[in-house]
Amino acid sequence: MECLIAGFTPGKGDRARSFGPLDLGRQKDSTQIDSPQYMGKVGGGFDARSLKSVLKELTALDTVERPVDQKPLDDAETTWVEPSLWCEVQYASLTNAGTLREPVFLWMRPDLADTIE
Repeated sequence: MECLIAGFTPGKGDRARSFGPLDLGRQKDSTQIDSPQYMGKVGGGFDARSLKSVLKELTALDTVERPVDQKPLDDAETTWVEPSLWCEVQYASLTNAGTLREPVFLWMRPDLADTIE
């Protein structure tokens, strides 16, 4: 699934110099981008190269107020960013709440950047 990156939490342990899980969103429909649907977090699937690359892109973004309607439990720790970066994730299924179950980061999707007006 292609998802917008809406935020990230601080990294811990081996990832203390990078970032923790990414907060993901998804456009509700093709005409609405103001408030993406919250899809949960993805923290797995990163290697050293992707951590470095994604961190560089995240730190270049403007920080914003929470761009998704749902307030995650760690909202106070989250750095919310302009949802303009896309990534692709693999996941097992959707939860009853509509979030991704067992998501794994696959790669960034710069080819989708122009889809946000």
